[in-house]
Amino acid sequence: MQHLGNRRQETMEELFGEIFLSGQLTRSDRLRLREALLADTIAEDHQDIINRVLHSTKRGRLQLKA
Repeated sequence: MQHLGNRRQETMEELFGEIFLSGQLTRSDRLRLREALLADTIAEDHQDIINRVLHSTKRGRLQLKA
């Protein structure tokens, strides 16, 4: 379980759940995902879910919010 260092400790799983339940990818979500990718210690299953988030955004299933 990988934690993201932000206002509150949030696991990657919680972040993905919030994104898919809301149907929106906020700016702060994007920053947290980018932070995880740049840390270069992301687990393969988390990388797969990030790819799903990006694909869903590309297909219009997730909306980008400011």
